Amino acid sequence: MHNIPNIKAIGVSHVDADEKAHQIGDRLKKLFPNVPVVVLGTAPIIATHTGIGTLCILYYSD
Repeated sequence: MHNIPNIKAIGVSHVDADEKAHQIGDRLKKLFPNVPVVVLGTAPIIATHTGIGTLCILYYSD
């Protein structure tokens, strides 16, 4: 993995895709064992525009 920023936290956001989101979260935890990974449902406004099954990976870095 080249040019990876100093990641402080990772989030997995989803619209009614809890099982898949947790699978992705678990894989990210293995790749980044020292980084907190949070899996949560997204806001209703995002769900309205994207639809059921949407997944998003977000990260915070320096």
